[in-house]
Amino acid sequence: MNAGDRLAHYEIVRPIGAGGMGEVFLARDTRLDRDVALKLLPTDFAADAERLARFRREAKLLAALSHQNIAGIHGLEEDAGRIFLAMELAAGETLAAVADRGAQPLEEVLRIGVQMAAGLEAAHDKGIVHRDLKPANVKLAPDGEVKILDFGLARAYAGEEVAGGDPGASPTLTAAMTADGMILGTAAYMSPEQARGHEVDGRTDVWAFGVIVYELLSGRRLFHGETVSDTLAHVLRSEPDWEALPTDLPPSVRRLLRRCLQKDRKRRLHHMADARIVLEEILSEGTSAHEALETGALPAARRGGGARWAWTVAVICALVAGTSAWLALRRPAPAPERPLHAEITLPEGAWLSSGRHSISVSPDGARFAVATVSVASGALYVRDLAATGFRRLPGTDDAETPSFSPDGRWLAFMQDGVMRKTKIDGGQPVDICKSDWGGGVWLSDGSIVFTSSYAGGLAVIGPDATEPRQLTTPDAAAGELGHWWPDVLPGGKWVTYTAWASPKPRLMALNLASGETHEILRDATYARWVPTGHLVFVRENQLMAVPFDPDAVATTGQPVPVLDDIYLNSSDGYSFLDFSDEGTLVYAPASEINVPSRIAWIERDGTAVPIDLPERLYEGPRVDASGRRVAVTIHDGTNRDIWLCDLERGTSTRFTFTETADFNPVWTPDGRTIIYNHEQPQFAIWSRPADGSAAPKPLLQEPIDTLPSSVSPDGRWLVHTRAYPETGSDIWLLPLDGEGEARPLVATPFSEVKGQVSPDGRWLAYVSNESGRNEVYVVGFPDGGSRVQVSIEGGSDPVWNAGGSELLFRDGGQINRVEVGAEARPNGEISVGRPEKLFSRAYDFSYYNSAFSVPDAGGRLLMIDVAKDRKSRRLQIVTGWFTELTAKLAEAE
Repeated sequence: MNAGDRLAHYEIVRPIGAGGMGEVFLARDTRLDRDVALKLLPTDFAADAERLARFRREAKLLAALSHQNIAGIHGLEEDAGRIFLAMELAAGETLAAVADRGAQPLEEVLRIGVQMAAGLEAAHDKGIVHRDLKPANVKLAPDGEVKILDFGLARAYAGEEVAGGDPGASPTLTAAMTADGMILGTAAYMSPEQARGHEVDGRTDVWAFGVIVYELLSGRRLFHGETVSDTLAHVLRSEPDWEALPTDLPPSVRRLLRRCLQKDRKRRLHHMADARIVLEEILSEGTSAHEALETGALPAARRGGGARWAWTVAVICALVAGTSAWLALRRPAPAPERPLHAEITLPEGAWLSSGRHSISVSPDGARFAVATVSVASGALYVRDLAATGFRRLPGTDDAETPSFSPDGRWLAFMQDGVMRKTKIDGGQPVDICKSDWGGGVWLSDGSIVFTSSYAGGLAVIGPDATEPRQLTTPDAAAGELGHWWPDVLPGGKWVTYTAWASPKPRLMALNLASGETHEILRDATYARWVPTGHLVFVRENQLMAVPFDPDAVATTGQPVPVLDDIYLNSSDGYSFLDFSDEGTLVYAPASEINVPSRIAWIERDGTAVPIDLPERLYEGPRVDASGRRVAVTIHDGTNRDIWLCDLERGTSTRFTFTETADFNPVWTPDGRTIIYNHEQPQFAIWSRPADGSAAPKPLLQEPIDTLPSSVSPDGRWLVHTRAYPETGSDIWLLPLDGEGEARPLVATPFSEVKGQVSPDGRWLAYVSNESGRNEVYVVGFPDGGSRVQVSIEGGSDPVWNAGGSELLFRDGGQINRVEVGAEARPNGEISVGRPEKLFSRAYDFSYYNSAFSVPDAGGRLLMIDVAKDRKSRRLQIVTGWFTELTAKLAEAE
């Protein structure tokens, strides 16, 4: 093949390699406009129908292997009689080129080794063995990312090995040899069993991995000879020259290499996960700290009480995974005898999502997941406690409520009105079912018990089902709004959940087989079973524990506090904490979440102009038509009330005084009345004169949540959202003159929220997830009709400027503007321009209404401004927490 030649829709650029399985070319995919590697198989390959069918089967399996450290297969193609593979083009140089430069620094080898081990681990978990792992099949990109090439192609090309150790089945091995049909490995990197023609498994790759790491550290070949036979003889009979390794090499690395290079595979390291854990520990801790842990010594900086250790992640790694992880053979590590407290910081530019529960710990305690937000967009991140950083999971933008499966391989989460799940080791999420609320627990059979909507009961969906089955229905007559935050009890027959009834929620139990329910405890929420024989739950800002008999499904004692500074969302009943089956606790303290903020004017270039008001826990500011007064919700840590702030005088006056939450203020156009939410436990709509001259009065009380969002300019209509369990959120109109009944304006099977009437009263901007993500739309007001999508790549929180000439909305932390035409087009649609970015910055936004106000045309925005360095980024980790919990309970007796 020459430059410019074409195979199917691929254009050849230049050759980049050749080997026993054919030639490799750099090519351009003209359909998707990307560079790929084309591996052309030998010309007589297609003549062997059985072999070609086997290759297709194997290649299909390999194409399903998705991992960041493995170069993937795009497709198996045929054109003009040529069979070829289209593969991911890996950048950088091979490890063969790296090794040719001599011994490499320890830290660099550790980083390479961790990534190689992670890729091999992911493949072995799927039953795929490389069989031809060698430096030439591993690429190192300029940014340090490792890609393993040709994964499993040896087997796909040649088929199963001959069992029984027949020397005649020993393959032709060197990269220079192109004999058809025998390429199963390369002599210098073959395991002894592979060289003898025996069947192979993942331990063959463990051997090759050990050889590569040895060579990178020593700068010399481990097994070599003048001929292939001489090299194989060394593999079968010679021992590695351990003296060739650097003299200052940590003993733990030497022991790992010895485990990898055992000729008897029964004595060899069995799993690549164990090698990865050891290397990650050494890399994260530093070699001196790692060796100290192995000998049982503790650095002086860790002795004594109260100090926050700089050395936190490393210690957690050691206690959770164990520095001798290969001996554990991937069994969960037991809880340490002495609990350890540490702190982990989220990735730069990301902070904890305040939407529902945001933390989930894997059952074995090896990792945790966290839902984050950022200036750009939020995502789910996973942190292995034996690693040094977080991994962002693809396809999880703005996801919430993560929940690990029992085997720790999957995460379920809620995103854009759908519950989805994704594999921890890579791949794109898959849909489970519709869910506008989220929060669930996996059962042992792969089913998930969850709450599908804010005002709904519990439902369950099986691993192969497409529609959930309803389990409970909230009792509106008893004041129940919803059934939330389920957790499964030992045996899997009962599930606990919170029956939300403000201000005193009830902890309930549900029998999954019979449907029986009964009350466990009052004034309790977010309960979790602990193997110490207790239920823990949140009350105010404390984690409480109560003795509990899971067989009788009843408490056997009185609750006692076990942990302070615990966050509790006073309206939704969730906290930010989770723990594993073996006692690793991860949580975000209330003091980290409840960070005081400021009300500020934000100029069109993103510059903040603070307003002379004290820092408080502000939410959802709404400025009146004059631009002088702001109605804002202030959170005192346990409850929320509405305050009125005079921007000219710098004064703040409390406006509501109830024991339950009052929030989400909306001004009437004349500035005389404030309409807001009062929780009872449903979000009812109340009103009160802005000057406080009369007592509050209810406007709308339904057995579901109702949220006001705007009032029409003529004062006639209140636009509000109703949260229905069956259809999600819909936008309704309530006549404020008392004439007529409330009626729906935008009601579909999807969720529509945050309706804002234009200043001329002709249009309504709102948010819908009908496209699979939140987008901003405009529809005719007050009778609907033609509508147009305003945002293009996601949007929320639409706000009109005072003149109605533009519509502003947010997308994550980015504020955008769209020019809006005064007149409708001939087809009845409003004329809108293309969105333009104004600025991006960190600020607080509300789930109930828009995050900002725009009091005048083309002017600045009023927002809740939060400095980036004060956003919630720190998580607390406690290993051996069950031990600590038991001690605290003993003290309380």
